[in-house]
Amino acid sequence: MANREIKLELLSYPKQETGHVALIERGEDVSVRIMNLAEVMKLDLSLPDYQRDYCWEDRNITDLWNSLLKIEPDNPFHLGTVILHDNQQHYDIIDGQQRLITLTLILLALGYDDYLPLLNESYESAEAQDHIANCKYVVKILVQSCKNREALLDKIARQVSFAVLVVSEANLDLAYTFFSNQNSKGVPLTDFDLLKAHHLRFIADEKQAEHVAVKWNKILQLPPVYHDSNALFRTIGIHIYRLRRWMRKRGSAENSYRYIQHEYQAAPSMPDIPPFGERLDFYEKIQGGTHFFMYVETFIQRYEDFVREPFVQEVRDRLSYGPYEIFADTLATLLFGYYLKFGRSYLVEAFFCFSQMMALYRYNSDRVATNGSGVRDWAMNSEFLLMIDQASSPTFFLAEALAASENKFQINSGLYLPETKGVKWGMYVALRNIWNYALPLVSDTTIRNKIIEEYGIQ
Repeated sequence: MANREIKLELLSYPKQETGHVALIERGEDVSVRIMNLAEVMKLDLSLPDYQRDYCWEDRNITDLWNSLLKIEPDNPFHLGTVILHDNQQHYDIIDGQQRLITLTLILLALGYDDYLPLLNESYESAEAQDHIANCKYVVKILVQSCKNREALLDKIARQVSFAVLVVSEANLDLAYTFFSNQNSKGVPLTDFDLLKAHHLRFIADEKQAEHVAVKWNKILQLPPVYHDSNALFRTIGIHIYRLRRWMRKRGSAENSYRYIQHEYQAAPSMPDIPPFGERLDFYEKIQGGTHFFMYVETFIQRYEDFVREPFVQEVRDRLSYGPYEIFADTLATLLFGYYLKFGRSYLVEAFFCFSQMMALYRYNSDRVATNGSGVRDWAMNSEFLLMIDQASSPTFFLAEALAASENKFQINSGLYLPETKGVKWGMYVALRNIWNYALPLVSDTTIRNKIIEEYGIQ
């Protein structure tokens, strides 16, 4: 596997040549057999690029160890299914990675002196390396408390068994399907795991698939950009997801099961008509394979540029707290949609249009849903995205957006709020603080005068 640097075992471990053990007959797509752990460890096991990193925590490791201590003499101890893909060189682990790596480190700590193939595997990501190091430490502590290590080692190697399901070399698509439908014990697949496997199956060239998978793994390891979420989730799971849904007048169902996976699966196409003409617009149909990975990478780069804009950072610092966070988050989505079309050109003026109309929505609403669904529905129905898409220049969008807010609300200015306290007034004050900072950035006279009139700024 390309670009791997850190070995699973920190001490040197000599690789043994065992040859490829055939577990599937020629012409078969799938075979199933029961194998004990010692037999499984004689196989040329490997971790494919579409697999997730090792991520078991102390609880998962300890639960497995306590289960192993309960093995009764001469009674098989079944530990679920392991799914392998036979590529004629080695067996890629589709499902069972977490269990097999943990068992490998347990066998090693107990003094197992036969071949352990996964000690020849390694991970790039610092998070996976930390989990491996932690597993070794936890296992070391657990083994130190074991009184009869030799007997336990023999029971684990001989009595722990798996139903080993092997998919043939010619049926890689089936291997991805199995991967997409399996969960390692206690660690469910994420939407991004499933999308990775789903779109890799459209890439016929193995080297291209490996290259794309390595790049994807690096994207998964991007650092947090907002609270504990990274640029992949903020871009694809939040902002682009909302923009795609709102453009089609569909609500953003961010609490629904697998909503990210469902949104970015390959769109249906006609078998006789090849896809062409992609422009990497945020709302375009997703093609299976390299288009998806390029789409994601492109919009992550745009989002990272967007959040580096000083004004965007200022808005987040001044508005993203308490009861106003759901408004700030939705404003960020709308502003990002504008940025994708026009860049930083009149970005501050566009924010005024979005924030003023959203503020009027809040001033005229007695209550809003704390999960943000009402605010997001308002953004969808505002038709701001359609205005942006149809505008060939910022001037047309700004003019239409300003006109959209006129005479639509009973309270049409924060100056007319009935009292100078509460959540509504707090939002007015938060926006006024933003414009105290940002008024010098406004170059359009009309919008500048509206800000001065609304917020009393000189």
